[in-house]
Amino acid sequence: MAKLLQSIVTMLGSSMPAELFPWSRLDYAATIQLRQTLVSRYAPATANLALCALRGVLRDFGKIEKLLAVTRSDQTARGRNETNFSSE
Repeated sequence: MAKLLQSIVTMLGSSMPAELFPWSRLDYAATIQLRQTLVSRYAPATANLALCALRGVLRDFGKIEKLLAVTRSDQTARGRNETNFSSE
């Protein structure tokens, strides 16, 4: 999977390691174009495996973003509560 993800990064025009690639910047149009490139270059099973790897990375990234959003909102709420306590 790591090699397939690195191939995807290369197809997207980057030379950085897949672990450092800014997956959040990948939009729908780029994903569709990437899918077409994978289908034209690889056997169907390999293209599907690469797409599964990409989907896993994007799914995990989405989960991390949700966790960060919850953490930020919790910190903001705590900050408000601390402010209320200190004003009493």
